[in-house]
Amino acid sequence: MTDKQVRIPSTNIGGGLFRNMKVDKIKFGTSSIGEIKLKDIDATASVGTTIVKDVKMSMDLRFVMELCLGIDFGIFDWEWCGTLNLGTLSFPTVPVGDMSVNMSNVKLLIDTVSVDPLNVNVNPVRGVQADRLRASEMRLNDLNVPTDPFSLEGIDIDSMTLKDMDVPAVYADFLEVEGIHELQITIPEVTLPKFNLGAHAGKITSTQDLKTEANISRETLPFSFGLGHLALHVYPTVHITIGELEITGVGISTRINFTEIKNITVPINIFDITMGELNIENINIPGLDLRTI
Repeated sequence: MTDKQVRIPSTNIGGGLFRNMKVDKIKFGTSSIGEIKLKDIDATASVGTTIVKDVKMSMDLRFVMELCLGIDFGIFDWEWCGTLNLGTLSFPTVPVGDMSVNMSNVKLLIDTVSVDPLNVNVNPVRGVQADRLRASEMRLNDLNVPTDPFSLEGIDIDSMTLKDMDVPAVYADFLEVEGIHELQITIPEVTLPKFNLGAHAGKITSTQDLKTEANISRETLPFSFGLGHLALHVYPTVHITIGELEITGVGISTRINFTEIKNITVPINIFDITMGELNIENINIPGLDLRTI
């Protein structure tokens, strides 16, 4: 026996009302985000008290001698310059104690921050409920329904064509769907408007010694004599060790003027959908063809 098939080129539904919709579980797959960009970031940090404890300092002095000689022979001039490293004089470490530093406000301006592609795991959502949902202007194209075979009681139809069928409304007391699987939503781009972020930290302390050094500007002692000049250059370097850094009353206020998120992909599985009442309005089927295949 040959099979028959009903082909409906298009179905137009004017609107629908769904009441008491319940979804048992919405399970999200691993969501991927292609690119995140933060632009025009203004950040201001306010600090209550900054204390550096157990401060120690030491100093190195590096000596370099420079000698320049010049002779005027009348016909031509002769000049020579050279340097000689005289070594470094190191002073022992001196304990300074605790110090208080004034850091009332610190302002940062960041042009662009880019985040590499990342994957996000979203926990399932359970017990979704909506008392009333309305949909409008729905359309189905190229709907094919195998009849296997298509027959009425006492009548076997080989082919049939139906045009311009209108149904004012379809009503059902209860609708149940076991699940919708392997649904994937892709959002090419999302932009967020300007928003502010605020944070407050009670106390920030260092966990180990902090070491730094400062190179101070060179000092020069010049000497002149008949055939040239001599200069002694001194290069000071200060070594600072901080035993503990304690910052209290830290507040950070950040304003992000523009956020751009690209290529968001979210796989979704929906389980156990029920609706207490279904009312679909204005169903229009321009044509229906029953054919033998």
